[in-house]
Amino acid sequence: MKLMYQPFCPSQRWLRLGVASLTVLGWVGLALPGQAQETSPTAPPAAVPSEPNRIPTPPLPLPAPDAFAPNPAGIADLTENREIDLGIGHLRPQDLSFLTQPEDNADQLGAGWLQTVELPLYGSPGGPHWGWLYRGWLIPNGQPYLAIGRDAGFAMLRSFDNLLTFPVLEIRQDGWFRVQYTPGGSAWAHTSQLGLGEMPLTVETWEDRLESEAALYFRQARGSRVLRSQPEAATNVISFISDRSLMAPLAFEGDWMRVRVTRPAAACQPLTGARSSEGWIRWRSEAGTALVWYRPECS
Repeated sequence: MKLMYQPFCPSQRWLRLGVASLTVLGWVGLALPGQAQETSPTAPPAAVPSEPNRIPTPPLPLPAPDAFAPNPAGIADLTENREIDLGIGHLRPQDLSFLTQPEDNADQLGAGWLQTVELPLYGSPGGPHWGWLYRGWLIPNGQPYLAIGRDAGFAMLRSFDNLLTFPVLEIRQDGWFRVQYTPGGSAWAHTSQLGLGEMPLTVETWEDRLESEAALYFRQARGSRVLRSQPEAATNVISFISDRSLMAPLAFEGDWMRVRVTRPAAACQPLTGARSSEGWIRWRSEAGTALVWYRPECS
């Protein structure tokens, strides 16, 4: 099931709903909670195109607002709910060097980097331009500007210990990708327009992100948490994996990941007497979504 894209409707109640309305702000995006249509099954995630076809840049919003520092109280962290689909990757700043000196770049941490972003949003791949993520504002065409976290509740991921990013739900070979920015709202953007603002952006797949992490865990409490001897679901179970384990990635083979499991562990560290074993886990679903996540504080 994929969410149906619905153009913004000015008749809906939407002005200044406030940060307490996170769960009903699906109107802000092009996909509304609870409305879906049957489509073809989701294909495995495509690689981010290195040289996408360029598309024309739409006119900037006029008048251009001053940059707004997003209000963190109005931004939900999707990683806190293990049942939510986090997509196949995320949209983040291309250069993360500012994270190494947080004391000098406090205004860019969390969602602060959105103050320098200029990203056009669309209703569908190749469809009409819908609006902008512009310097801390969501600006639907022809509608009042919405300050992120103040006038419009957003949803992001704590993908680094001190940085929030947007889930990417789909990537296409022609450069179009679908980005989620409220609990039920998403829009399309194009990779050729990721460098329009002061801070260039990039789309990073979860495979690329996870390979550098040292502490993975299974997101969902239910389902298979099995370490296997081979990258396939067969009678090859080595052991079951609990949350009191450290999983470090060693290699990828499609939807399977070879890991080193150390247990018992707590607070990112193995406990006294911990032992390690290696094997394979299913890290990605058939729909291309991540079944495992990582602890940014352990990076």
